[in-house]
Amino acid sequence: MIRLEGHYLDGLKPVCVPAVMDFSDEQAALSAGTVFERYAISNLRASPRIGSADRFITLPNGAQFACADHAVLDSLPQESWSEGPVAWLEQRWGVALASIVIVFGALLAGYFIGLPAAAERIVAHIPIRAEEPLGKQAVGWLDEKGLLKPTGLDFVTRQTIKDGFEGLCGDLQSKDCYRLEFRASKGFGPNAFAFPGGVIVITDDMVKAAASREEVLAVLAHEVGHVELRHTLRSILQNSVIGAAAAMVTSDAASLSVAVAGLPMLLAQTRYSREFETAADEYAFRLLRQKGYSPAAFASLMERLAKAKEAKQAGAFPYLSSHPLTAERVERARAAAKCPMSALQSGKVDEGRRLQSLSPEDKRLLLVGAWFGCERTKEGGRHVWIIQRKDDGSYEAHSRQTDASGKMQDIVAVGNWGVEGDIFYSVRTRVLQGDEAAPADAANARKRNNFRILNLTGEILEYQRVDSKNRITVRRVPASFDLSAGWEYFVSRKDFTQEYSYTLNRGSETTQGRLESVIGPKTNLDGMDAFTTVITIWRPGAGPLSTKYFFVENEQGVKSIARQGPSDDSPKSEGQDTWSLKYPLIVGRSWTSTEEINSLKEKFTAPLTCVVEAVDDVVSVPAGTFKNCMRIKQSFNGKVNFGSNVGEVDVALEYYSWYAPALGYIKTVENIKCANRDLGGGESRLQMLSYRMVR
Repeated sequence: MIRLEGHYLDGLKPVCVPAVMDFSDEQAALSAGTVFERYAISNLRASPRIGSADRFITLPNGAQFACADHAVLDSLPQESWSEGPVAWLEQRWGVALASIVIVFGALLAGYFIGLPAAAERIVAHIPIRAEEPLGKQAVGWLDEKGLLKPTGLDFVTRQTIKDGFEGLCGDLQSKDCYRLEFRASKGFGPNAFAFPGGVIVITDDMVKAAASREEVLAVLAHEVGHVELRHTLRSILQNSVIGAAAAMVTSDAASLSVAVAGLPMLLAQTRYSREFETAADEYAFRLLRQKGYSPAAFASLMERLAKAKEAKQAGAFPYLSSHPLTAERVERARAAAKCPMSALQSGKVDEGRRLQSLSPEDKRLLLVGAWFGCERTKEGGRHVWIIQRKDDGSYEAHSRQTDASGKMQDIVAVGNWGVEGDIFYSVRTRVLQGDEAAPADAANARKRNNFRILNLTGEILEYQRVDSKNRITVRRVPASFDLSAGWEYFVSRKDFTQEYSYTLNRGSETTQGRLESVIGPKTNLDGMDAFTTVITIWRPGAGPLSTKYFFVENEQGVKSIARQGPSDDSPKSEGQDTWSLKYPLIVGRSWTSTEEINSLKEKFTAPLTCVVEAVDDVVSVPAGTFKNCMRIKQSFNGKVNFGSNVGEVDVALEYYSWYAPALGYIKTVENIKCANRDLGGGESRLQMLSYRMVR
C-alpha cells in the first residue's frame, strides 16, 4: 500500500482540507476530515507534470486531491499528455533555448515572408476598381491640407503628357481605372505618387525636371508598375496587419484609428521595398519598349535628379527618398533600352545586355516575324524587301528591285532558315516570278546564304553578309505589310499612329505645339477606295483641332482627294491635284501638287514643284535615327493674291520633307519669305516624336 499526503478540494468551496489517499492495486481510499470515499483506479485522472509544481488527481465527482509529485501518479490514467513536453523541456534548458530560437525564427519568417505572401494573395482577390475610393480620398485629403495645390502647367504640356499616358495604359486590362492628376507642391518637390485604384499624381516640378516627354512617361510607367503589381495596397495591408496586431496586444484601439487617419500621408510617403522597386522598374521597362519608348529616358532623369539633389539640401528631392536611386537601377534601365524584347518579357533584363549572352534559340525566336529592308544597288537603283520567317523554319521573301530608270521587278522566294551561333542562314528552294515557279538554283538548290548577326532587338536587326561583308539593317513590321507601289514611304496601316512637334514662325511670332496623325479604316468615297487619316493639332491656349483627310493610291502615286474639318458635315473635295507622292520614287522624279499653305498669317493656295532629291539620307528625329530616307523638295516662287485688303504679294517658299522606309513622313523644314512682313515668314520645323505600329 502507498499513502500520499495532500489536500482535498470539493469544487464547491474555495477551501483546502488536509487529506490522505491510500493506493492498493485496484482501488484508492480518500480520507479528508468527515469525507471518506473509495474509488476504482480506472476512474481517477492524474494531471500532467509541470516542473516541481503540485499535481492533481481528479475524482469521479469532480473534486480534486492535490499532492506533491510521486511516481504512483504516473501509473494512474492521465488527463492529457499535451503538457508533457513542456515539463520535459523545463528539465532540459538547452533544448528549451533552442526551441525559443526556433519560435523567434518562425516569427521573423512570418513577418518577412508569410505576411508579404498573405498580402499578395489577399490583393489578388481585390479588383483595382475596388481601391478607387481609397485613392480618391487620399488625394482629396492632401488637396484639403494644402500639401498639393493646383497645377501651374499650361494646357498643351498637360494634354501632351496625358495623351502619352493614355497610350501607355491603352492596352492594359485595367486601363479605365487610371487617372492622371497634375499638382504643384513645394513640400514634395519633383515627385510622382501611385495611389490605390489607379490614381497617379505627378508634380509640376517633376515635369519641369524632365528634359523630354519621354522622361516624364518613363516615371509614369514606373508608377503604373506599382499600381499593376498592387504594391501600394500590399504595403497598406502589411502595415495595417502590424498595427492591428499591436492594437490587439496592447488593447489600444487608438493606435489603429491613428494609423487609419494618417493613411493619406502614408500613401504619399510610401517607401517601397527594394523588391517592389525592382519589380516596378522591370514592368516599366517592358511597357516603355512595347510602346516604342526607350527605358534609357528613365536613367537620364534619375541621374539628373540625383545631381540636382547633391547640389541642394538633402531633403530637396523626396522622390529619391521614396524611390531610392542606385547605380544598379540606372544600369538596368540602360541595359533594358538595348536588350531584346524577349528578354524583357521574361523579366531577364540582364540576359539582354550583350548579344553574345543570347542563346541560338533566343536569337531564333527574335528573328521570327516580318522584317522590312531597303538598300541602294550599285547601279543606282533600289532594292526593297520583306521577309516573313516562320517558327517552323520556313520563310517567304517578297522583293522589289527598281533600276535607275524606274523599271520595277518583283520576285518572291521561299525556302528554309535557321540559326547557328551568331550566324543565321537562309536556303532558297524556289523562286516565283509571275505565275512561273522554278528551283532557286538547279545546280545548287541547297546552297546557303550566311549572315552574321551584329545587333538584334525586338525591333531592329543589323547583320553582315558573310560573303560580301555588306552591312544591312532591317526593321520589324506587321505581318500584313506588303510592297504595293511606294508602300515603303506611304503608310496606310489602320491605327498606325505618329506624333509630331512643330515650331511655326510668323515674323516676330513663334508658336509651338503638337500634332498627331492616326490612320483610320478604308472607306469608299465617290467610288474610290480611300485611306483616311485623322490629324489632330494642339495649339497653346486652345483645345485640340482634328481634320480627316482622304487619300487614294493608284499606279500614279498617292493623292489627297478630300478633307473634313471640325465644322464640316461631310468630306469636301480638294478640287485640285494634291499629290503627296508620284511613282516611281527615284532621284529626279518631279511633279506638281496644288496645296493650301497655312504658314503665314493669311492662308493661300499655290502650285508646288516637287522633286525627289535623295533616297539615301540618314535622318535623326526624337523618335530615332533612320537610314535610306527619301528627301523631297517642294518650292514656289511667285505672286499671291491675298484679297482686297492686302493685294498681291511676292512669296518664295521651300519645303524639305523626309520619308523613312516603313514609317512614312518623319520631318519637314520650311523656309518662307514674304514681301509683306505683316504676314510673317521665316523658318518652321516639324519632326516625329514617336510612332506606334500595329502588330
